Amino acid sequence: VALGNEKGFRAKHFAAIKQLDVKVNVLPLLKKQVEINTIRLHGLNVSLEVAKNKSNNWSSLSQPSATDTVAPEQEAAPAETVPAAKVESASLLQSLKVEGFEFVDAVINYDDRSSNTRVTVSELNLETGAITFDEPVNVNFSARIKNNQPAIDTRLTLATALSFNRDFTEFNLRDFVFTIVADAKALLPQPETITIKSDIRVLMDEQRVSLKQLQLSALGLTVLSEVRVTQFLETPLIQGDIEVQPFNGREVAKRAGVVLPEMAKADALGRLALKAKIKLAGEKLQANDFEFALDDSTLSGWIHVTNLSKQQLRYELAFDQLNINDYMPPVTEAEVASARTPQAKQQDTTAVAQNAAGEDEKIELPLELMRSLDIKGDFRIDRLTALDYDIKQFLMSLMAKNGVINIKPLSMQVLQGQVNAAVQLDVQKAIPLYAINLKANQIQVGPVANPFLVGVMGDEELEMEGAVNLAMDIRTRGETINQLKRSSKGEIVIKMKQTRVRGFDPAYYMRSSVADYVASKGLGQYDSLMGVYRPREVTVFDLIRSNIRLADGKARTDNFLMDSKRVKITAEGYVDIMANRLDMMTSTQLPRGKTALEKIFNDPMYVRVYGPFAAIEYKIDTSRLKKSTTDVLKKDAQAKLDAEKQRLKEKARAEEQRLRDRAKAEEQRLRDKAKAEQKRAEEKAKNKLQDKLKGLFR
Repeated sequence: VALGNEKGFRAKHFAAIKQLDVKVNVLPLLKKQVEINTIRLHGLNVSLEVAKNKSNNWSSLSQPSATDTVAPEQEAAPAETVPAAKVESASLLQSLKVEGFEFVDAVINYDDRSSNTRVTVSELNLETGAITFDEPVNVNFSARIKNNQPAIDTRLTLATALSFNRDFTEFNLRDFVFTIVADAKALLPQPETITIKSDIRVLMDEQRVSLKQLQLSALGLTVLSEVRVTQFLETPLIQGDIEVQPFNGREVAKRAGVVLPEMAKADALGRLALKAKIKLAGEKLQANDFEFALDDSTLSGWIHVTNLSKQQLRYELAFDQLNINDYMPPVTEAEVASARTPQAKQQDTTAVAQNAAGEDEKIELPLELMRSLDIKGDFRIDRLTALDYDIKQFLMSLMAKNGVINIKPLSMQVLQGQVNAAVQLDVQKAIPLYAINLKANQIQVGPVANPFLVGVMGDEELEMEGAVNLAMDIRTRGETINQLKRSSKGEIVIKMKQTRVRGFDPAYYMRSSVADYVASKGLGQYDSLMGVYRPREVTVFDLIRSNIRLADGKARTDNFLMDSKRVKITAEGYVDIMANRLDMMTSTQLPRGKTALEKIFNDPMYVRVYGPFAAIEYKIDTSRLKKSTTDVLKKDAQAKLDAEKQRLKEKARAEEQRLRDRAKAEEQRLRDKAKAEQKRAEEKAKNKLQDKLKGLFR
């Protein structure tokens, strides 16, 4: 039997059949009993064609003929009303017995010349055992499908035991096994087998379908499920449990032809698994008791799509722990050591400057998609490791609607402190608007700042240790990075107390700079100014603070302060974030000097810090230094001269007094000597007189 093809198409026949064999016992039909021998349909060949003009060779088959047109008077005639009960009763078969069905070696060719697509379904076979009511019927189906775009060669097999009742209201497919073997070299590196197994039951009266012990196997994955479908003739309600058993993500990706990047953890993605309770009712999809295993981490919670067509998404998900470093590219110890060198820091900074100076590329955002988002949910991570940071209680609450995307709050405990932020992206208009409000309390600054301090002091190691409080409120708009920089407006407030800076002694730097300057002018005094002072390893600042204002592509400050008991540093100026350069004037003030010479430090020393980030320069304000040092040295010299004059005066007075005292002492000595001689003379005369008197009385 053959059916001719339409004119203009390639195949000789539209359809042809080699053998059709059907035998029906007539007498049982009178008793509503159907008895048929094996139905055989062998060698069916169908050619479906689409021409370059997109016309096809099967459309005319569905067009009604003139004899099929209903006459107007027939349309007006009332139809005979038959009670529903009679219709239902008349349609029931008393019994059904078919010895079997053979649909063998069918071929269907599809040739679409408008798209150069060709599909061939061959080796199409369907065989059954004896068919009767309420008895299992063995069904076996197989086919081969070859497609040229893309090139896929697929073999299908299906086997099941089908049973149905007399009313055709209950169907059971037991031991249902459907297998697909696909050879798609353009998509998969090797042929893959997909297997679906289940026990299926369909209850038409109850509008219920159940798929028990459903198992899907593909690419090394095994999915287990129990699915229940109700109200499938109205608004289907699909419910079930789904479980993707643990699998190796790298092995699955390899079988799927996907090359995953190398990761820091060699066995990352080695264990993945998924569990959830699924419910689909009309436009609503729910995934409850959601649990996703990622190596040593577990993501749990729920996901609801409240309206599929409007993409309304609600969720609440939480990781117990997550180490992002495991999934980052591996870094060798040599690369880590090299990154810490001043040379590497210099190269990184230079690269940043070169990138900024290059083409200002547009930030490609899926604006239409973002405007259509309707999302609300919380995402948490109890313990998160990212880079060198251990983060706890990470929370990101997202709400997106009508083109406004808000992340509020974005909070975490990190570096022994707390961070709370709110981020907004507004894409309602052509130019996106951005806003960020952030507060960080008692964050340890060292791990964040120290990598950027490498090489700042040359080969000297520079490190900070302390807690920072930071507040940020910034708004900007633009389509490129430069536009965002130029449009940024807002303020950043930084405050730190009891901050230890290792490798930086500004007091020593000021002393040595002044001493070098004085010595360079031939004024000497270097040793007197430096004394035994040696640079201290650590400087403790009682207070560091600054208010930074963003506008016109610059970050400005006029109140930068670093204050300690030994030194006070202030600064004002700006950072040009468009050109990646800065220009700051700093002043360093020491405590008031105790000696006249140390008063040279009473006036602050001014240093200009300027230039591109890749080559920052430091320049002392020598004009101010000259004036302050000259004045102090003059005063010191005058004080020394006055002191010498005073010393000489004091010396002269002392000498004069000494001479007076000496003359007075000599005069007193002579007076005492004369008195003594007179006394001796009187004693001598007295003794002579006594001797004479003694001679008279003898």
